[in-house]
Amino acid sequence: MKLSIITINYNHVEGLRNTINSVISQSYQDFEWVIIDGGSKDGSRELIEQYQHHFSSWCSEPDKGVYNAMNKGIAQAHGDYLLFLNSGDYLCDKGVLHAVMNKDLDADILVGYIYREKKGKMLLDKGHNIDTLSATDLLMNSLPHQATFIRRDLFDKFGMYDESYRIVSDWKFFMQTIVFGNVSVKSLEMPITIYECDGISDTNPTLNAQERDKVVHELFPPRIWQDYENLQSLFDVVRYPFFRLLYRILYRMSAAWHNYQIKKIQ
Repeated sequence: MKLSIITINYNHVEGLRNTINSVISQSYQDFEWVIIDGGSKDGSRELIEQYQHHFSSWCSEPDKGVYNAMNKGIAQAHGDYLLFLNSGDYLCDKGVLHAVMNKDLDADILVGYIYREKKGKMLLDKGHNIDTLSATDLLMNSLPHQATFIRRDLFDKFGMYDESYRIVSDWKFFMQTIVFGNVSVKSLEMPITIYECDGISDTNPTLNAQERDKVVHELFPPRIWQDYENLQSLFDVVRYPFFRLLYRILYRMSAAWHNYQIKKIQ
């Protein structure tokens, strides 16, 4: 089995319906699908039971939060790669999984693009330049979790998601695996998921910032802490569209110049 899809849900029956419809309509169906529901009372369990023949396993019971639910899913998954497609998120079109699974899957982490859906508008987010991905990039912003395929065995090697965090445990995991574990990362160079921008990470920026700061102090030596604070100050500026565009242009120019200098040396 190449792929396991893990979907977690709690009292989001309409979002779950959208997710289910997008997955069952895929032209590629050679995957297992694990549904973890947190004991919803809004009809989600009944919807899961209606479609249970599509799932390899499912449960509906109280959990201890988002990452506890994800860890339950990981424990039940057997695919080479895991895709975390939570309720409300859905695949871009019917051929997405077919296109991904027919690529050369030779990296530990495969990263696609996401569409952010907010107030009826769609914005394509290509994220980082994966070819030049650095610790600085990840300190500024994480990978799109809903569009990232992660080798299952990384969770055996580096551990499950840290359940003491409510928002940023996947970001911590990417830090541990990519920055400190030096695992291989590859861009899929295609949109994967349409992401619903109303989760806790989007609606509670204060907790997000507090947890990110805690992760940095937990993983990095003190000499990096001030660098992180400086990056956050810059990030606050580039939230504005003009400065965000300017930052991306300057960043890509810098990366291109760096690659040019390396080629000259070689």
